[in-house]
Amino acid sequence: MVLEPISTITWVDSIDETLLRDRVQKMVSLNPWLTGRFVQDAKDGVIQLGYNNDTTAPEDTSSCAELIHSVEDPALGAYGYQETKSYTKLMTLVEPYLLKPGLDLKQQQFWKLVIVKPNLLIVSMTHALGDGASYYTLFQMLITGNIEAVPIERIFGALQEEKVKLLGGEQEANLISNWGYLVCFMRGLITSNLIAPWWPRAERATARFFLVDPKVIQTIKQDAKKDDVPFVSTNDILASWFFKETNLGYATLVVNLRERLPQLPERNRMGNYQDVIFYRVPKDVATPALVRKSVQGMKRTVTHEQPIVAPCPGQIGAIVMGTPSKLQGVSVAAPFEVQEDEPFMMV
Repeated sequence: MVLEPISTITWVDSIDETLLRDRVQKMVSLNPWLTGRFVQDAKDGVIQLGYNNDTTAPEDTSSCAELIHSVEDPALGAYGYQETKSYTKLMTLVEPYLLKPGLDLKQQQFWKLVIVKPNLLIVSMTHALGDGASYYTLFQMLITGNIEAVPIERIFGALQEEKVKLLGGEQEANLISNWGYLVCFMRGLITSNLIAPWWPRAERATARFFLVDPKVIQTIKQDAKKDDVPFVSTNDILASWFFKETNLGYATLVVNLRERLPQLPERNRMGNYQDVIFYRVPKDVATPALVRKSVQGMKRTVTHEQPIVAPCPGQIGAIVMGTPSKLQGVSVAAPFEVQEDEPFMMV
């Protein structure tokens, strides 16, 4: 709940608002929890997802009214992606339309759509509802996919035991909670958000916006066929490029655990079922093919026998004082019959 929401901004030629509202209503009819709220048990304080099954009648549109909004915002509406040179400026304009992180249960809806006339669609989902895979399950239903009921019940079970097997041992499976990684993560968080605003020379995170050229991506995919992998994805290509260009010491890539663990056979189950693969940069990410192999095998390809964190002051120091990066996901899509070079931005 305290994490930033998963959100996308999509520029399109035009938006059929009636069609969009109809699809939202059908989605709610099969998934009434979309109109729910976080509720807290008065006895034990546990926060749960609460919703009303009586709001799912197809002819009842009141349950969807708060999910989708249509607004006129001249500043944002005129901000075409070709003029998007400042990510910070764009986020300032978009921020009022995104779901807010935090523990205020009174305002916590799960999923929100905003049409900014004439041709901008903003979709935002709280991370408490699910991860990136969950987000795109809903997004595809909204745009082009089949509308269906998706599993929402949480699975806790023996996921940790199975995850350890999948990732190749306790050390790899628990790196995300290692004290060295946490110290480094917190150092960056404190520096960027608390110190940097008051001290201009302090190190801080830099946000930038990039346009992806589909022709370049396609060329790289064709060239990768000689690298002993069945294919490379756009995400593999951009991950390899990003990690190398930023001159990182190590990096993490978030991966989806669905259909990899016995307890998670459904591709569309809602929830946060993901983990990370750690890389040494640049060896483990030198090519998109190496990233693809790591995702398939759930471990870095080149240095998998070398621990990221070892009982060695130098190695621990590299984690604590090094430069990290975490790549959530990069997506390029073409909903609403948009132009070939239309960007699909995940924020």
